[in-house]
Amino acid sequence: AAHTGLATALLTVAQVSEPNIPALPDAFKHYRTDLGKQVYNVGMGIARDDAAGRKAAVLRNWEFFGAPVVAIVCMDKALGLVDSMGVGMYLQTLLLGLTERGLQSCVEVSLAGYPEAVKKELEIGEELQVLCGVAIGYEDPNFKGNGLRIGREDVSVTTKWFEE
Repeated sequence: AAHTGLATALLTVAQVSEPNIPALPDAFKHYRTDLGKQVYNVGMGIARDDAAGRKAAVLRNWEFFGAPVVAIVCMDKALGLVDSMGVGMYLQTLLLGLTERGLQSCVEVSLAGYPEAVKKELEIGEELQVLCGVAIGYEDPNFKGNGLRIGREDVSVTTKWFEE
């Protein structure tokens, strides 16, 4: 019941307002743009000018892409930026554990865009900040987007190595 109620609440609010997700700094915007091209154009075959197709695809976020289970990842607001590393490590471990057990998952940062709806529907306390959701289920082999594998920045761009 919580899954359906949350999906309904998110779909309702998404129809009337934009998610409250902070804008990326200019130096990082290309990552989101590139990801959007990969997911919508390449992965789902939705043309850039297909507004209805893009809207329908975005609304699937609020239905957790049809996954039967959704997890909500939160962090206490009293914790600082460095503490978010622990949450990130937990999330990575969760995702690896799900994969090891034959389940697929999709991290949904978009859920953090409607924290009030998530908190109200799931009775999450005000002391917690919604960071993301995780859609959990079995892969639909007929959904084109599931074959998409997103590349990563080369480690030489993101890491500086120090040696003796």
